[in-house]
Amino acid sequence: QAKKVTTYHDVVALKYPQWSHPKIVAVHRRRLKIVEREIDFVIAVSEATKKDLMEISNIPERKIVVIYEAPTADFKPQPKERVKRFRKKYGLPQTYVLAIGGIGERRNLKAVKEAVKDYHLVISGQTIPWLSIEELELLYGGATVLLYPSLYEGFGLPIIDAFACGVPVITSNLSSMPEI
Repeated sequence: QAKKVTTYHDVVALKYPQWSHPKIVAVHRRRLKIVEREIDFVIAVSEATKKDLMEISNIPERKIVVIYEAPTADFKPQPKERVKRFRKKYGLPQTYVLAIGGIGERRNLKAVKEAVKDYHLVISGQTIPWLSIEELELLYGGATVLLYPSLYEGFGLPIIDAFACGVPVITSNLSSMPEI
């Protein structure tokens, strides 16, 4: 008989329902009941997500396996000329602090804006539009630093995306960020 396996990237809607729409929270609660009842194994993308699942669910620890995520696509350091053309296309300065946009308070953007008020700040999805993977790689590659003081992440993919592009990261010490 085939085994049923599912993946949890995070449990933000269940752990912090105030950051999600009530309909999304309801869907995640229903899904969790199905997972608790029917799933043979759960993949958690970090030890922090595994810990969160054990706190908010009835899934036994023996059924939860941690498998880390990998960088987006084939992220790597970018040639200076490509980064220069990208910066010119979007009117970006020679040096900038990169932050990742998002809905609600989870990405801690209020604190980001205050912390870098004397520097050029680029927020993906806000001060620059959402980009293709190829251009996102250039956005990371052109950044001086990724500032990612998120309040909660199941994994924190932008951290390893920045590392893969050779960009240093400043992040918070919450949820999965220290682990990643």
